[in-house]
Amino acid sequence: MDFIERNEIFMDNEGMIRRVMRRNWALICAMRLDWDDVYQELAMAALSAIETFDPTRSECIQAHIWMKLQYAVLTIKRQHRPCGLTGFGNRERPVVVSLDQSEGMDRFLAAEPKKETVELSSAMRQALSRLDEEERRAVIRYLDDQESKRERTVKAAL
Repeated sequence: MDFIERNEIFMDNEGMIRRVMRRNWALICAMRLDWDDVYQELAMAALSAIETFDPTRSECIQAHIWMKLQYAVLTIKRQHRPCGLTGFGNRERPVVVSLDQSEGMDRFLAAEPKKETVELSSAMRQALSRLDEEERRAVIRYLDDQESKRERTVKAAL
């Protein structure tokens, strides 16, 4: 297979990389990985999948690329796992991973990013001003609950 054909196949299936990234959004955020780095790793996995595709073993190159991308996500997860106390699992005592892997530990020890302050649009301010105090509190409680659901999803992925 020449590189022009390989590049055409890659461009036809590039959307798969973004689908895999969206599907693993919580994991990527929980591990605080850079989106561009993850995209690059998955793109390299897709190119490798195209190079190693054997039409005698399978008819569908898309399925081959998809599976290679799934394995690439697992490899990324394994390479970037945090060190330290990992939990109880089925054992009586927690498992402790050595902290000798100090290379890149600042990524895991960094403070949590501050929540962004959102500037309300004039339409939103006008809509909130028409609500009485109790309704306004209910809307804010609902929005805070949505934010906490996202945080729980990220924590569960981590």
